[in-house]
Amino acid sequence: MFQHNGSQFQTTGETIASGGMGDVFLLNQLTPDGTLAKAVGKVFHSEYLYQLRSDEVTRTDHELVQRNLKKISQIEHPGLLPTLIAEPIADNYLTVTPLRQSTLLEAVHKNDLTDRRRVKLLLDALRGLGKLHEHGFIHRDVTLRNILVDKACEHAFLFDFDLTLALSETIGETYKDRYKGRIFGSPGYSVPPEILDSALMESSITTKIDIYAVGGAIFGLFTDALPYGDNEDMWALLLRISEGVVFNGRSEIPFPPEVPKPLRPIINNCLERDPGNRYGTISLIVADLEAALPQLERGRRKKFVTDPVVTVQFTNSNARINAIHAARRDTSITKGLLKIVDEGLGRSGYQVQAGLGRVKGLPIFLAMPDPELVAAGRFRETNPYPKIVTVINLNQVKDRDKLVDLWLGSYVPILREARTKLVTSLHRVVHDEWSGFLFLFSEYVDDARFGTDLDEQDLSLTEALGLGFLLSHQIYRMHVQGMAHNNICARSLLLKGVKHHHQAWPAMIGIVAPSLDARDRITDVRRLAALTYGWLHSASQGSGEPTLASRLDDVSHRISNMAFSELNKSVTIEELIGCLSDGLATIDYNFGVLRVNEGDLLAYTLLMIGHPLFDRLWKNS
Repeated sequence: MFQHNGSQFQTTGETIASGGMGDVFLLNQLTPDGTLAKAVGKVFHSEYLYQLRSDEVTRTDHELVQRNLKKISQIEHPGLLPTLIAEPIADNYLTVTPLRQSTLLEAVHKNDLTDRRRVKLLLDALRGLGKLHEHGFIHRDVTLRNILVDKACEHAFLFDFDLTLALSETIGETYKDRYKGRIFGSPGYSVPPEILDSALMESSITTKIDIYAVGGAIFGLFTDALPYGDNEDMWALLLRISEGVVFNGRSEIPFPPEVPKPLRPIINNCLERDPGNRYGTISLIVADLEAALPQLERGRRKKFVTDPVVTVQFTNSNARINAIHAARRDTSITKGLLKIVDEGLGRSGYQVQAGLGRVKGLPIFLAMPDPELVAAGRFRETNPYPKIVTVINLNQVKDRDKLVDLWLGSYVPILREARTKLVTSLHRVVHDEWSGFLFLFSEYVDDARFGTDLDEQDLSLTEALGLGFLLSHQIYRMHVQGMAHNNICARSLLLKGVKHHHQAWPAMIGIVAPSLDARDRITDVRRLAALTYGWLHSASQGSGEPTLASRLDDVSHRISNMAFSELNKSVTIEELIGCLSDGLATIDYNFGVLRVNEGDLLAYTLLMIGHPLFDRLWKNS
């Protein structure tokens, strides 16, 4: 029992839902006038609380949001869900709001709502969003998950202000300044190109980010498909978002027939790649949606037919576990372990689909979102793609609290800071207290190739040096934060083939046992130098001019020393990058010009090697 502003609240112990940041519980509320009502209380997950403690960007953002919640709670509008409480409690934060029946996403999945009813419900929330904008706030995650509806599906309310930002606090700031390449919101719906594209990142923060999200919300009223078409994994989706799907009115959105034609121009105007070409205000969208209402079907529409991506279909969990156990690659993975892992992942909304062996002694599994949760619109995350899950059994660790603290308090913030377009592997880390396991969720990459596939290839000098250069920069982003990758080998090099670009993107994955030990950072450099030297040594050495050949011999000798010389015990990643840069400048004049003029060397190097590597590795696919 607790009191706030004259109301009495009582916890019930019933969990209503789990989201990406916190859990929601049912409360009883006794108002000052004696009315008994239902309310919901939200508190944050332990992973998010670790982020607050250890990550400056998250902490700054959170402090602003908490202040903004106080102000937003004073805004009265029928399209905004009232905030009854937004206060720190003990070692967490409590937000309490009135109880509503379901999210708009659940409502369109479960009910045969007419097209008009769907749009009218969304309009309620959009009018609330417009009021939010008038008061100088950006919501930043406008999705159907963050709109609630009443039991009769007559009224809708925008809620979940955990990412809300005040425009007055971002004056003069760009997306790059504030977020440093971090991704927030719901990929596929509320993440706009300016969060991902290096050029658009330099633009000022405005309400246009919400305008973009509205386009995704309208689209999602009628289909489970994404406006970006079919993307085999999260990596491909993020690349597609950064490229954009609408350019000055020219749309590349693959509209399914379920999306009403009168709404398509509105969606296109919202999803313009350039923020300046989108609708200027929410009121303009509201006006166009209201004008389109008479053109929409009045008849009830069938419920959503979802087609979640699952690799194996089973009648029950026991049959699934038995099949996975029979097909496992590593016979040390017992059926008992499989069951415990599956139960633990189930608490995060996932199911084990396959056993993939071990990495550095740790078992790894392919996991998928629970198809029943996805079909009901209740899957807690907005990222529905498969995951590779590495399992750390904390019951076998001497100081389990220290290891959990290292991962959630140190490793994850560093990896989040180091994340770039080429490093999209780690999704999240979950401490499942019931099983005593730590789950490392990484993005699954479809049709990937690995460093071991390069053993049969005679790379060119440009490919060998360029690959080493790109990977060294990825490791550099970890090293400057004091972290060693600690698992650099050919098996940890992943190459993603982007087929519509005919390009390969490299990433050093396999981060399952990172280290803060300086000696391990030196080992990282030596192993990466050894990998590069192997590619370089087998490369075609035809350099033409004797002077260039002499310079390349010097580069090769320096790389060899870093990799194998016992006298060189203190090599740094900066030294390796400098050496590889010298080699690339020797064989490519434009690289040298860009280096002198401080151009984007990473983008240019990817351009140089991405296409030939794709031809080598995907030529028969």
